[in-house]
Amino acid sequence: VLMLLLGLVGYSALTTVRSTLSDVESLNNDRLAYLTKTRIELLEANFESYRLMLWIGDLDESTIKKNTEKIGTHINKAEAALQQWQGASDEMSEEKKSLTNISEILGKYRKSVLQAIDLASSDPSAGGGLMAGAEKRFNEMNVLLKQIRDKHATPRLTQIVPDEGDIAIEDLIANEGVIVTLTHNGLIK
Repeated sequence: VLMLLLGLVGYSALTTVRSTLSDVESLNNDRLAYLTKTRIELLEANFESYRLMLWIGDLDESTIKKNTEKIGTHINKAEAALQQWQGASDEMSEEKKSLTNISEILGKYRKSVLQAIDLASSDPSAGGGLMAGAEKRFNEMNVLLKQIRDKHATPRLTQIVPDEGDIAIEDLIANEGVIVTLTHNGLIK
């Protein structure tokens, strides 16, 4: 059940990455770069955390350490993107306050993930319970980032429509001759 839950969370993270990438066309370029970088790094950190939690019982200490460092690198990159974003924001803007809030939550998220991994090294089920707190903080950051995205979004100027060409699915299948035989027992070869 835990493995299924972790798999679903990982799948959710990947679909959120896809959603972030599809938002690229509708955002202000400066905010877009920082928003996208921050969200992708957070999603990568969250995905790597759950992947590590899923397999932690089967990994040796050096592999756990290497994966923990990888998670830390993603969180550091998210923090760097947030700092750049804060530097580019207006001094007293509402956006800057939101970014400061996200930075504070990100610090708590880092602490929760590292504690969960540390505890899961000795007791995987207890570490999974601590990941619930990290997931809560991840979701808080995601909501704040989506609010900023929605505030600065512009409607799409073009529509994406399917091509109405004259190619049918049948045209994509190679036309090859086949021989079908029926055995005495009624089997088809």
